[in-house]
Amino acid sequence: QQQEQIKNYRESRDKQRAERGLPPFELQPVPVQLTLWPELVRGTPNEFIRSALFPAIQGKTRRYIKGELVASLKADNVKFTGLQLDQSDFDVWLQCTHLARVSPFGEKCLFKKNAFLRAIGRSNGKHDYEWLDGVLIRLQASFVEVRKGNKWVRFNLIERVAGDDAAGLVALTV
Repeated sequence: QQQEQIKNYRESRDKQRAERGLPPFELQPVPVQLTLWPELVRGTPNEFIRSALFPAIQGKTRRYIKGELVASLKADNVKFTGLQLDQSDFDVWLQCTHLARVSPFGEKCLFKKNAFLRAIGRSNGKHDYEWLDGVLIRLQASFVEVRKGNKWVRFNLIERVAGDDAAGLVALTV
């Protein structure tokens, strides 16, 4: 019913505008972009730095976490769902956000796997390509909630990943 009311309102508004010789009212989305930081620096939300979202654990000891509060400093409230992350996952997350920083939110970021691996100090062997794919899967499957008082936001660390193995390309949306 509410959808119908909205539709009727928009039709009425556009009809009134047409009667006055005006075009239909259209809202254009405003692109939102991260604040740019220098090439040699990596950026991430303070809540990630002040929490154990990416703890110093061995990858072999990962466990599945479901909606658990992550240890954090100050009054930050960070909950996590997914396969536990580690510091190497954080390296990949930092590089992903670094590459995506020049694109508006929701737009894809394109990169070559070999250049990505070199940028984070890894080699370009088959094992490293498979490792990177595994990390991207973990980051995409990770669900985070950050809460400050009554305000909160919930999101996957990576929204979407697509690739071309023959060309060694990956497109992701952070």
